[in-house]
Amino acid sequence: MKKIFIILLILISFIYGLLVGYKRIFPFEYLKIIKIELLGNYDNLQQYGSHYRHKKSQFDMVDNLNKNSNRIAMFGDSLIEYGSWNELIQTKSIILNRGIGGDTTVGLLNRIDSLGENVKKTFLMIGVNDLFLGRCVEDIFFNYKEIIKILIEKNIEPIVMSTLYTGGDYAQYYNDDIKKLNELLVIYAKDEKIIFIDINSELAKGTVLEDIYSQDGVHLNGDGYLKWSNAISKYFEK
Repeated sequence: MKKIFIILLILISFIYGLLVGYKRIFPFEYLKIIKIELLGNYDNLQQYGSHYRHKKSQFDMVDNLNKNSNRIAMFGDSLIEYGSWNELIQTKSIILNRGIGGDTTVGLLNRIDSLGENVKKTFLMIGVNDLFLGRCVEDIFFNYKEIIKILIEKNIEPIVMSTLYTGGDYAQYYNDDIKKLNELLVIYAKDEKIIFIDINSELAKGTVLEDIYSQDGVHLNGDGYLKWSNAISKYFEK
């Protein structure tokens, strides 16, 4: 009987471990944070991972090729990268997609020079991956301000879009911090006379991303991107 109990316990533990890995149920997020702490600074790995390096090198290259002065950059992580902005927004401007999946505020600081002198305006959304990595709101906000400061020094108008709330199982872990970050950004944008656009008012119910706009609780489907693009389209030249 004891042997059967041990076998059943091992089997149940194995199945639960699979569920944690594939379904990301508790304690997946806590294990991920522990892994980050054990491995050290993830941002260094992120910056020099193949996807990041390939995208950044391409951004650097095309910036040197295209000197059109009527360019607007969408700057951020996968939420930016996955958007078909030139199709979603009707404008005379050239919209540059400068999103990289998995990117963080540190990653943006590392590649902000890829936004060349002919970029006149930048729509900025970042922060959720910082939270996934266990970075505190205060550090994210500090990096955010540094990004904005550099953009202004480069004569690029920053337009801040609220960090998007998560849905599903992610909501309970991250949305309180996302709310705090957005509150800090609202105050900072007001003090610095920077445009702040609340994307969450279009896509979230309360402080949770609506299921109709996402299949995984983080990224957006077509309807989500349509709502997002409609919310910012008035800031583009027609």
